[in-house]
Amino acid sequence: MLSLLFITTACSNDDDSGYSDNGTTRSVHVKNAGTLPELISEDEMYKITNLKISGVLNGTDIQILRKMAGIDEHGRQTGGILANLDMADAKIVAGGEPYDGNYQTDYDIIGKYMFSDCISLKSIILPNSVTTIKSGAFANCDNLKSVTLPSNIRKLAALFNYYSDYEDYPLVYIFSSTPPELSDYEPNQSGILYVPKGCRKKYINSEWGDIFEIILEEGEVPDSTDKDEGNNDKNENTDENENEYTGNSCYFIFENNGPRSTALASAMNPMSPGIFCRITTSGEDYYTFTSNQGLTDRVVRNAIDKQRTVELGVYNETGIIVGYGNLNNPATFYAYDSQCPNCYKNTNLPRYSLTINSDGTAECGSCHRKYDMNNGGIVSAGYDGDSMMRYRNARTTGPLGVLSVSN
Repeated sequence: MLSLLFITTACSNDDDSGYSDNGTTRSVHVKNAGTLPELISEDEMYKITNLKISGVLNGTDIQILRKMAGIDEHGRQTGGILANLDMADAKIVAGGEPYDGNYQTDYDIIGKYMFSDCISLKSIILPNSVTTIKSGAFANCDNLKSVTLPSNIRKLAALFNYYSDYEDYPLVYIFSSTPPELSDYEPNQSGILYVPKGCRKKYINSEWGDIFEIILEEGEVPDSTDKDEGNNDKNENTDENENEYTGNSCYFIFENNGPRSTALASAMNPMSPGIFCRITTSGEDYYTFTSNQGLTDRVVRNAIDKQRTVELGVYNETGIIVGYGNLNNPATFYAYDSQCPNCYKNTNLPRYSLTINSDGTAECGSCHRKYDMNNGGIVSAGYDGDSMMRYRNARTTGPLGVLSVSN
């Protein structure tokens, strides 16, 4: 059985006074609180969509982040387009200018309305050192889809406005195994909560179960029945075709907002079945996504990626393959191991990586079998044999949503 190990790590930066440029993505280290305006110019701040920030931040720095996300300290829109903000390795301290009206920062606290009205913000990872979140922190953030709370959180108040549309609920990820204290919440107010593996019942039986309509564990993806069932315990999987699935372990979760990978987005589109994407990892810094239509993306693993358990099937470096088959309506979403099942079974060695072809087949260079990924991975050419190793729990919320594969 797989377990999740949530580790908070601090990332170093060789350049303590600047940023690295990658198009509209910036990585900024603030050595001295209040100096973010010196590191990002007035012109640049309104062109950045993805920002990873580390170091020490006070009210002056938060004021700049708010401007980048569409709102200034006087409540005026700025035109900022910051969509994805990673603050995992930052620390909030007291001091500096008020970030909004008369509100000022305090140590390890997300203050009242700190990111309210940041209309361009889509996802945010809060600092690992934060212990308290005050009310209205994300009020009127109409485009916010994902908030990640660290394991140190001990107390928090209402984060959002009410969301009446199920599809618009922000995803909230929390890494604390103990439910923090809540205040100023109304029942079923704040959407979908993801908790560490093995902690769902603990959260459901606490005040969190009265607040969040849907509570899931890491690795689960909400579907249309979750809204109706709420936090009722779900039945065990009773798939009659149990023999279709491998017994090998697999565990992978990835948020593709942006998108972070166009290759993966194309494979998670049910309107374009027949496109498949291989996912691999080498070390702890990157994922590689390669589609059978020639797209390849090398994606930096962010702080939340690094906190998650990753087990990409039999062998991480050859990975898994995901995509919609084109034979059924509605299309079936598949997750396969990238190893040739027959060669692996004969040798127990993970060195028989399949080549994925544009026609939806996968081919082994050793035994020369072809497998039909559109049809459950059955052998379509060459010697008879086992079908591709298929993973049981493969789900996606769409091209720019969450991919979850587990077994």
